[in-house]
Amino acid sequence: MYCALATLSLFALAVAAGSHNRRLDDHQRHYGRMPLSGAYKTPALPPNLYVETPTKRDECTHGDWNCAGSELQRCNWGDWIAIQNCTGDNIVCSTQQDAVGCVWTWFVDSSTTSQDTRPTPSATTSLVFDASGAVSASDASATASQGLDDHEPTGTTSSLYATAASTTASDKDNQVDDGDDDDENSSLTSSSIRSTTSHDATITSSATFAIPTVQDTVTSQIGDGLWAGHKSGTRQGGKTSFASDASATDSWDTGGGYETASTTATDASVSYAAATASSTTAMSNSASTPTSEWSAPHYVIYADSWLGTMPDVSELGPFNRFILAFWEASTGAVDNVQAWASWDKSYRDRVIEEYHDAGIAIMVAAFGSTDLPTTSGKDAKQVAQELASFVKAYNLDGVDIDYEDMSAMNSARAVAWIVEFQTELRNLLPWPYIISHAPVAPWFTSANDYADGSYVSIHQQVGGTIDFYNVQFYNQGADQYVTCETLVTDSGSEWPSTSVFEINSYTGVALDKIVIGKPLSANSASNGYMSASDLQVCVGEAKEKGWNGGIMFWQWSDEAPSVMATARGGA
Repeated sequence: MYCALATLSLFALAVAAGSHNRRLDDHQRHYGRMPLSGAYKTPALPPNLYVETPTKRDECTHGDWNCAGSELQRCNWGDWIAIQNCTGDNIVCSTQQDAVGCVWTWFVDSSTTSQDTRPTPSATTSLVFDASGAVSASDASATASQGLDDHEPTGTTSSLYATAASTTASDKDNQVDDGDDDDENSSLTSSSIRSTTSHDATITSSATFAIPTVQDTVTSQIGDGLWAGHKSGTRQGGKTSFASDASATDSWDTGGGYETASTTATDASVSYAAATASSTTAMSNSASTPTSEWSAPHYVIYADSWLGTMPDVSELGPFNRFILAFWEASTGAVDNVQAWASWDKSYRDRVIEEYHDAGIAIMVAAFGSTDLPTTSGKDAKQVAQELASFVKAYNLDGVDIDYEDMSAMNSARAVAWIVEFQTELRNLLPWPYIISHAPVAPWFTSANDYADGSYVSIHQQVGGTIDFYNVQFYNQGADQYVTCETLVTDSGSEWPSTSVFEINSYTGVALDKIVIGKPLSANSASNGYMSASDLQVCVGEAKEKGWNGGIMFWQWSDEAPSVMATARGGA
């Protein structure tokens, strides 16, 4: 009798959980649906998705930083990987807790430089403004005349020194130890680093550098076997200001480590270098975006695994959208977005020019699987403002919104947040800035799985301000979106109305806004992978029916150009 009652109880629980809950284990990165009845339950995470204390391997602890002489290294699953060689005047390799990377000598204690240090797994490390990307002492003393955006003041003689100053200057509310973000780094609680370069009596230039602090407490696993080193934690911010007779400022702010720039009318060194576009004042949500150099088809690649330098244009082959990942609402720039911000401005400008000459847009991916802006209570407008400031300051062509706050989406809290965020973001980033979104395909479903309509509702409200959708046709079940039928014309009963042409007919998204997103390799996601040759067949069928949105792959590797070339076929 007892066994019978227990069996009936278990059966009742299984029925109440809903028919789609069985696939939760498959959705390691992007899962589309949770049961809407009853209390919301957080899905079980794979064992290596969130790692509070990295696992010790043979040689080193995954995620640790190390200096081997002047070489900056990071541990990748037991092996030390060379990241950068820290060379230049007054530049050292450092793994000091509040200054990790190639940094100015005055950012670190003299006792910690030039040592082979190996932090413990619980150590707090940080990435700072890359000193190799700023003016060195010898550069500052050279006889030259360059724009302030290059961080090289004009002058003939100079002396460089470091002094301590009150945090009142960098504290937004002018309170020391008041509990806000700029008090979180104990080594900078009472003072901020200031370096000053003085010249003759008529020109002076000064700078205060922000020192971002990132705590390595989270490592994100994107699919099986593909490591993408996300970081979460606190960011210590100050302000970097440059003042001169030209009345120009170029500053790092606390809103995620972004630069803000303002200049006089005579200083045109801060400019947006994207392609020009014809003006369009109104459009329907189902129509294509305004005509510009960044029109469809979109051949997209994300890059989250660490880049020492940007891929050369000759390596990119068939791609025309290169998306750096990630900018997070909780932390600001991390991974390759942080790398981009740390590189010298002259290098970034050269890359932008070369990419634009080849018709390639450089974008930043916002949020990602470890960032939960709605659940964490972030203000949508403020996040949009901080993100837009970052895009403008670093001369990027636009933003891809990789919103993956699954808890908020499944509890009907995401749509209102995204609509408010997108509205503010487009106001701040008008065309020709690109704004794309990367929803999972099931968020377009016609089933009653989302009380607020998910991306069906989002597109109805603000779809006219979104340039295209990098739809993630993967990680939604082993048998989902892996045939031309389920991908292109009929998604089936599991996620109804979510194939390419069903999204177009049911939701009204223009065909040239629907980009087919797939993992680059079988180990780049849990499921949904198709070989390049198989995908080519589906792409060909879709083109014959009038689709021309493009293809997206997660994520960049040396094989990416050949995979995309095959998938595109004759396009």
